[in-house]
Amino acid sequence: MSYLGHSYDHTKMKLTTLQKWLRTINWLRREFPPRYPVTICSQSLKGLSGDCIFKNHRFLIRINSKKAFSERIDTILHEYAHALTWFGADCVEDHSDEWGLCYAKLYRAWDEWDYGRAKDDPQTNT
Repeated sequence: MSYLGHSYDHTKMKLTTLQKWLRTINWLRREFPPRYPVTICSQSLKGLSGDCIFKNHRFLIRINSKKAFSERIDTILHEYAHALTWFGADCVEDHSDEWGLCYAKLYRAWDEWDYGRAKDDPQTNT
C-alpha cells in the first residue's frame, strides 16, 4: 500500500492507545456478539475500574478512563464477559463458573489477536 508516494505495511504500524482501544471494542463486537446491544463508554468512575449494567434489554459497560491502559483492557474483557453470560435475570451470581470460563476465553483470544497485527514481527509488538 502507498501513501504520498511512500510504501508502508499497515501490519507494522505502531498503534496509539486510542487505536488499540477502538480496535479492541470493534473486535469484541465482531468476534463475540452479545445477545443484547452493548454500549461501551469511558469515563471517570470513583472507586471503580468499571461496571456492567443491564437495563431495558441493553447493556451499558462503563470503563474508568483514569486507569492505566492495561487495566482498562483487563476491565473491558471482564465486563464484556458479564454481558455475554448474563441474560437479564434478577438474581445472578456475578462471577459464576460460566462467567469465569467466558472471561478466560476472551482473554486468551485477545492475547492471540494482538490488535489484528502479525505476532511474528517484532516491530508490531508495541
